[in-house]
Amino acid sequence: MSSFKYLLLFLLCALSISSPLLATEYSDQHKKLVQIFQSNEEPTAKDAVWTSQWTFKVGVINDGSNRL
Repeated sequence: MSSFKYLLLFLLCALSISSPLLATEYSDQHKKLVQIFQSNEEPTAKDAVWTSQWTFKVGVINDGSNRL
């Protein structure tokens, strides 16, 4: 999946959440996004985690490629 598709998926997930969540409660859409980044679908991603309802952090392996 291209970076644009991940960004679009993230935005759709963020926009589809209608009620505030506690820090430890995440929707199925939040969990699905983590699963994508932790799977072999995104080989340069080392790990992914939600640190808040609106903050998604992804650790990547530095392979020298352009991330923009």
